Amino acid sequence: MKTAALPRRAPKIISPVGAISQATFSKLAGPDASGRALVKRFLHAEKDCGFLALVTQHTYVGGNPIKHGIDLPHAIENMLSREWVTNNYPQLYRTVLEPVQKQGLPFRLTELDDHVHGVTNASDAFVSALWALDCMHWWAAHGAAGVNFQNTEWLRTDTFFRDSDGNYQMHPKAYGIKAFNLGSHGRVQSVVNKEHGAGARNARVKILSPGFEPGIAQVMFLTAGDGVQATDGVSLGGGTIVNNAPWQGKWAMVVSKREYLRVPAASAALFRFAR
Repeated sequence: MKTAALPRRAPKIISPVGAISQATFSKLAGPDASGRALVKRFLHAEKDCGFLALVTQHTYVGGNPIKHGIDLPHAIENMLSREWVTNNYPQLYRTVLEPVQKQGLPFRLTELDDHVHGVTNASDAFVSALWALDCMHWWAAHGAAGVNFQNTEWLRTDTFFRDSDGNYQMHPKAYGIKAFNLGSHGRVQSVVNKEHGAGARNARVKILSPGFEPGIAQVMFLTAGDGVQATDGVSLGGGTIVNNAPWQGKWAMVVSKREYLRVPAASAALFRFAR
C-alpha cells in the first residue's frame, strides 16, 4: 500500500453546525480555542447558521511560566498588576471577543487561568482569590456571558481538588468566586486592594451614591492572615468554605456612610446597599 504525506496547511473550516443542528434541533457553541485566530474564521463561517448560541474562548493570561521564566514573585506581581487590566484583558477583548458582540452573539471564557498550569504558591494561594474576583468583574463589565476557570486534575490553578484521603478541598480561588457571586447581584460594589508586601498601604474608601441614598450600608471583607501567598487561613465575612458545612460569612453594618472606610492591603471589600 502506498502512502503519501498530507500537505501542511491551515485547516479549512467546513461548516457542520447547520447539518448537525437540523438533525438534532440543538443550539451549539464553539470554537473553544486557545489561539486568537480561530474565532474570527469560525464566526465568519457560522454566524448566520441560525444555530450558534455562544462563542467560546480559552485564555491563560500570563502565558507559560516555564517558557517565559516567570518565578513566584513575578507571578504574584502579574496577577495583581495594572498591566493585565489595562492591556492584556482589553487586547483579547478588542481583537477577538468584541467583534463577536458586534455580530449579536454572546461570548464566554470557557477555560481561564492566570498562567498555563499555574505557579505554586500563587495560583493555589490567596493572590488567586483577589485576581479571580478582579478578573471576573472586568469581564462581566465588558459583557461576558460567564467564565469557567480550568479545573484539570492536579493543576495549581484548580479551584477544588481531592486530598490524599479522597475528600474534596478548596483552593483560595473559591473565595474569589464566592465574593463575585455576592457582589454581582443588586446594589453591591466590590473593592480590591492589590497593594501587598513591604510598604503596602491600606485603601481609604468613601461611599458615593449619586441619585441613590442608601438607608443601610453593609460591608464584608475577603482576607487572609498570612498575605497573598497564604494557602489557608482565608475567610470571607469571617466564614470559611469547607466540604462538610455551609459557608457562614456575615455582613457587618457600616456605622457611617460619610466617613472613609479602611480596606486593608491585600484584601477585598464588598459593600451592599439598601434603602
